[in-house]
Amino acid sequence: MNTINEHMYPVFVAPANFDEEQENFYEKAINWMNENRSHPNVLLLSQKDVYILNAGASLDIINEEIDGMLGPGEDDWIVSPEEKLRVFERLSSYVETISSGREKEILQDMLRLLGIAIKTNKIMYITF
Repeated sequence: MNTINEHMYPVFVAPANFDEEQENFYEKAINWMNENRSHPNVLLLSQKDVYILNAGASLDIINEEIDGMLGPGEDDWIVSPEEKLRVFERLSSYVETISSGREKEILQDMLRLLGIAIKTNKIMYITF
């Protein structure tokens, strides 16, 4: 459980009606997320959660598919439809190899968000 003063690391997808072509869209997306932290499109992770993901293969998988450097202290986005599909397929396969635990829970939530990003053609923002 997260304490009230604990810094949170959001993974989110803006709603379908959010214009990601507008000027300063990233700043506006962050503002939307901050105003809608309980929205189903927002997953708030603790620092421990980020380290759990980093210890497993999930961040490596994402980085390989998006040519990124996602990790603790590093943000990234999953933008193109092709990248989203590749990440979804690989993370889906990877999560099946995990028997249980927090990593599996986080990845299932991230896959749900990635599915929304694919369906709505929106960016998946990962802000570590």
